Amino acid sequence: MRREIFLAMGLLATTACGSHDTAPGRPAADSQVIPPSRILNASVLYAKNCAGCHGRDGKGGAATALGDPVYLAIADDATMIRVTADGVPGTAMPAFAQHSGGLLTEGQIDATVRGIRVRWGKPDALRDAAPPPYAAQVPGDPKRGAAVYETYCSSCHGADGRGGKQASSIVDGSYSRWSATRTCARP
Repeated sequence: MRREIFLAMGLLATTACGSHDTAPGRPAADSQVIPPSRILNASVLYAKNCAGCHGRDGKGGAATALGDPVYLAIADDATMIRVTADGVPGTAMPAFAQHSGGLLTEGQIDATVRGIRVRWGKPDALRDAAPPPYAAQVPGDPKRGAAVYETYCSSCHGADGRGGKQASSIVDGSYSRWSATRTCARP
């Protein structure tokens, strides 16, 4: 009799828990963990890889504001993909691509750049103005550059660019050359 009671209790216990697919502790079929290399959600990728320096809302921080429509109008996709993939030597911008020692796949980098453009880009940001190239194709004229700096920049950033009463250093290695042109007041 005792054996029959144990057998009945065992049968009851196995049927009371339902099928083996919903057994306690067994993950549901739709709760499978996605390998990090397969995450293609631009918001997730930006939050985990970019927001720490470029700001949660793309407004900048330790690095240039990626949420700036003017920046996005000047920096083309190829430039943004290259910089994200390979980093910028001599600055705090690391390489994120797996082929450069980072953790992101090419697809993740593409998704991140596309997401930044969708979220913050504005096709009419420059209106009818012709944007300058993101990077100069030929070296500039140092004398002309010095004259322009003296006229428009030194009063805030100091004669040597190391900062002044109204603005910070623009010669710090982690400071983007481009951000100096977008943050300064223009006459």
